[in-house]
Amino acid sequence: MATILLQDIPLHITRIDVIYAIQGVIHQPPFHDGIGRPPNFSVQLDRDLTDEFEHSGTGTLTIADELVVAIFISMYGDPNRPRLNTASDWDQGELTFSLGPPPPVDLIQELQNSPFVDPRVAQGRQARSTALNTTVSLHSVQFGWLCRDRRFSVEWHADFPIISNLPADNTPSLRFNADSNEIWISLAGASTDYGTAKAMVVTRFSRIEAIMVDTAEPATPGILFTFLYPPALEYHEVTRNFQGQETVRRRSRLTTFSTSHTRIVPYTLFAMRVTCASQTHMEEFQRMARAASLPRLTDPVPSPVVRRSLFSANALDRIDVWLNTLPWSVAFQALSILNAAALDPIELLNLRPRIEALVSDADFGVAKAGQVLQDFGSKLKDPATLISDDGSIVECFESVKRDLRRASFSSGSPTRNPGVVNCYHATVTPTRILLNGPFLDQSNRVLRLYPNHQEYFLRVNFTDEDDLQFRWERKFKAEGALFVKDRVGGVLEGGLNIAGRHFEFLAYSNSALRDHAVWFSAVFYEPGGGRITAQSIRDGLGDFYFKNLERQPAKLAARMSQAFTATEPSITLPLDGDIPILPDIARNGSVFTDGVGEISRALARRIVRSLEKSGRTKRLFDNGIRLRNSQQKFLSPLADIEIAQVFYRAKPFYLNRFLIMILETLGVPADVFLGLQGEAIRDVEAATESFSGCAEFLDTNGCGTSYHISSVFLHLARLGLTLGGQGPMAVRDGFLNRSIRFAKNHVLREIKHKARIPVKGSYTLVGVADFTGYLPPNTIFACIQHRDQKPLCIKGRVLISRSPQVHPGDVQFVEAIGIPPAGSPFDGERYTNCIVFSTQGERSVPSMLAGGDLDGDEYNLILDPSLFPPSCHPPAQYPSVTPKTLDRPCTTKDLTDWVTDYINSDILGIVCHQFLVTADFYPEMCRHHECITLAELASRAVDFAKSGVPVGEGELPKAPTAKPDWSVGEITSARSLNSNIYESPTAIGKLFRHIDLNRVHQDVLRQSNREHGDDDEEGLETSLEELETVLNRLSSSRSRNTGHHHPISNAVRSSLDPNYIDTSSRPDPSAIALMRRIYPSYTAELRSICSHLSITKQPLTEEEVLVGSIASRTIQPRQRKGKIHHMREQANELVKRIRTELKETNDEGELEADEEDFTTLRRRLQVAWLAWRLSVEQRKTFGARSFGFIALTEIFDGMRAIDVWRTENETR
Repeated sequence: MATILLQDIPLHITRIDVIYAIQGVIHQPPFHDGIGRPPNFSVQLDRDLTDEFEHSGTGTLTIADELVVAIFISMYGDPNRPRLNTASDWDQGELTFSLGPPPPVDLIQELQNSPFVDPRVAQGRQARSTALNTTVSLHSVQFGWLCRDRRFSVEWHADFPIISNLPADNTPSLRFNADSNEIWISLAGASTDYGTAKAMVVTRFSRIEAIMVDTAEPATPGILFTFLYPPALEYHEVTRNFQGQETVRRRSRLTTFSTSHTRIVPYTLFAMRVTCASQTHMEEFQRMARAASLPRLTDPVPSPVVRRSLFSANALDRIDVWLNTLPWSVAFQALSILNAAALDPIELLNLRPRIEALVSDADFGVAKAGQVLQDFGSKLKDPATLISDDGSIVECFESVKRDLRRASFSSGSPTRNPGVVNCYHATVTPTRILLNGPFLDQSNRVLRLYPNHQEYFLRVNFTDEDDLQFRWERKFKAEGALFVKDRVGGVLEGGLNIAGRHFEFLAYSNSALRDHAVWFSAVFYEPGGGRITAQSIRDGLGDFYFKNLERQPAKLAARMSQAFTATEPSITLPLDGDIPILPDIARNGSVFTDGVGEISRALARRIVRSLEKSGRTKRLFDNGIRLRNSQQKFLSPLADIEIAQVFYRAKPFYLNRFLIMILETLGVPADVFLGLQGEAIRDVEAATESFSGCAEFLDTNGCGTSYHISSVFLHLARLGLTLGGQGPMAVRDGFLNRSIRFAKNHVLREIKHKARIPVKGSYTLVGVADFTGYLPPNTIFACIQHRDQKPLCIKGRVLISRSPQVHPGDVQFVEAIGIPPAGSPFDGERYTNCIVFSTQGERSVPSMLAGGDLDGDEYNLILDPSLFPPSCHPPAQYPSVTPKTLDRPCTTKDLTDWVTDYINSDILGIVCHQFLVTADFYPEMCRHHECITLAELASRAVDFAKSGVPVGEGELPKAPTAKPDWSVGEITSARSLNSNIYESPTAIGKLFRHIDLNRVHQDVLRQSNREHGDDDEEGLETSLEELETVLNRLSSSRSRNTGHHHPISNAVRSSLDPNYIDTSSRPDPSAIALMRRIYPSYTAELRSICSHLSITKQPLTEEEVLVGSIASRTIQPRQRKGKIHHMREQANELVKRIRTELKETNDEGELEADEEDFTTLRRRLQVAWLAWRLSVEQRKTFGARSFGFIALTEIFDGMRAIDVWRTENETR
């Protein structure tokens, strides 16, 4: 390896000019063929000793590739060389190249381990860093409350006198950190043996909502910050080198600065005022704020501060005493409003008489009173709600109270579905405890045991202030772990006091733990059961003195978590008979039946019927079920069969980044993936041009399922309606258009950032075992059957995988047997829509696929030959991890310590991400030795939740110094901005760049003045008086056809008249009364969903809930995914409840069509038609349009039910 000497460089050109000239040559053929990263190089110009020019006309070029050096010298090293092929406009003159001495080894290593970076980009970063390098001296820092009159009330402050002889590193100050995009405010400093210890306030640029300049005191001008999320309180230990440069050697989070700060800190971190030491320092701040692109500073105005003691100990004590006198569910809502900083204590206490009167009001009661406060809190948090003074607070409260007076149900009322629970939530952040709920959520075994005590259970999440999971810089990981141990561990051990009720740690479910969420419970008394505590609940789960579980904290907690898994109840088996336990089919340490048992068809049918008859439990005397040893986790006194997931159809198969990277490593060309992505994008665009196409698009991508949008769209298509266009049958609707755009954005975002690309003709299926032993080794039986279609038995060589794929051997070829031969076990028993794996051979196929088993794991069956690699990599095989075992039985503290350890050591996502980044960086891709190491670490990280043995970050190979462009995420973080980002040459890089989401995202952003079809204004709130006016108009004889100008109304009315109902008839008074009750209830619950499941300060839109998506970008997509999941669940249950009300079913559940008479069916159809007319009349108000989808679903179902009734009665 040699350097290339540069001579005769024109003195007027710069180093950057030379770099661009060289780049224009060696990043093109024959040096670089466009595959992989282009060669990196370094240009250094020798200094001009006279300092008259930037350089002396000589320098060195270092290229980290010997072949490139040789080709370059052969082409340009000859004096008669051709000119450099560059677009540069400078005259190259007599520029010559010759071989020089070997370059430094560390320079070669640096060039090999990092990509080429555009020098102007690097220059821009440096210029920005220099512009933000001035320190602003401060006089004081004040935390407080921005009052309704726009005055800032100081509630806590730290003043610093300006002392001339104070050491420089102790001066209170504000400075910008360009590397992390943060503002650091030093409150105080003290000398230590290692340097200086400082109390700090740290806020990211993105968390700043507004900045106001205050000139009330010209000598010490003030800056008022308001924040979207509270800033971090931190402790820094800082050292300085001889040049005065600071280095932070320790960085820790704090929950408070002092004893006087502790009680008010949860409420006073959204507004902070600092005063500058002088006007000059203020001007420096203004300059840097512009350079950092902070929110525009307001024009300087005199705004004297006030000290109103809103959060004094006396005010907070009065709140606590009062809340203890209220019913707990009402006190919870009042405390929720205070903790969310929606009202200050004085404002809340001013509402005390109204809240107490509300509880005593016979029209409300405790449950509805809680609902009023919950909806009131949602309105207060909505930026669209204008609250300017105490009068408007009262007006808002009374408005919500009026709207809900006639509500037919409330969020706190019990649900008749035993599979659903009203769940209270608490979120613990470093400085706050936020309360939400109750929200409808899927139930579990434990909660179903205590249906009358749901409010004694609390789901507790641990997050950072912005509702995201804790993240620490690697060098400060130890300090972060100590903070989690203190804050999270303190709550887990000490419990939570919420509105006078003490909650303590209970347990968790495995899926909740991944979201850093656990269950807490409070003491209550069960009739006949005595005093119920968290410990007594755990003791009642079963016998854990089984397989040494009682000494293994992680595995014990994992086994307990199975009782908290969200499930649907089905049937109860008799307790007088044992369930047979069969030995597993195992060979060479490989278990072929891991997690899968047997069930009789008769019992399976009974379970299905029990799910259809939601809430009915039957006792069976012939259980027809057999389990395997691998399924016996602990001994339980309960014999309930619960349903965690239903596999009723073949799911579509989607590619992902990991699988694409592995397949490309194995030899599948990138063009194959680009072709599939292009087809998917074309399908997205084409599918939204008609109701039928849009229905298929929504159904395929799982959008709008709660509101049955795809079914409604298919019915509209059958009525002859068109999506857009011209004519009387054209539906031009802004709300629908926006909803469809939200769905398109959702799908395209998944394609761009996750490479979630559909592959037609391939499937995702649950795996089961061939108990008969018929299938030969490495063969499968797979039979696909879609509704109303013939079964398709897959035959031949197919590719199979399982997510997440983090090893090149996580995809394998197997042979599918096709149509089973006559007389074979599969001849009469087809096992449709699943994969039956062989139990023969040396090793089970599922275990070869990312360590899969058969306890509900789903597998990808890939049938597209274009995705078949020439060959597969051998599957991974890792030794099992010995669980962490104590020398004594576990205590509750052992369990809580384990939860804290999990939060601190949950690095599976980090390991998997580094696997992808490493594979992208090296030519060997997934076969690179560091990827193989990371794959094994990922396997251990997966097992961590059960083994308790963590993967330390120190075990990870050193990550590449540069990042591929696809890794920056939806929001470019500060760390990404300051990292070396290169254009990825791999397939996932090309797929990422192929989609531009900026235009699509801007198109779906929520705005106050939204663009919409023929509607002038939408999303308004409706009052009870306005609703009453509309209902009176709908019930009057003069306005029976109100709203029929709507094309959907016209088409539906034509279908209803005269075969089903007379749409011109006067609505029944009971139907009007029903609308009066359920419509306010629906809008209130929908508003609550929009408020608490948003990932920003802005509530979700009605359109987002309708299609089941969240449009906002985030740096943690997993958090948004969880919110979307909960939003869909809660919307689904809300829709079910409204449909139940519309049907007016009795306590025995819905009647089947053949059990109903024609009059009942027609009456239900009349009610649904009235609901649709109400939605059309209210279409400009919040909630009306989605309510209309519920009505249309009931109309179309009602028409079908009448058709069924007529058919059955005609044949009798």
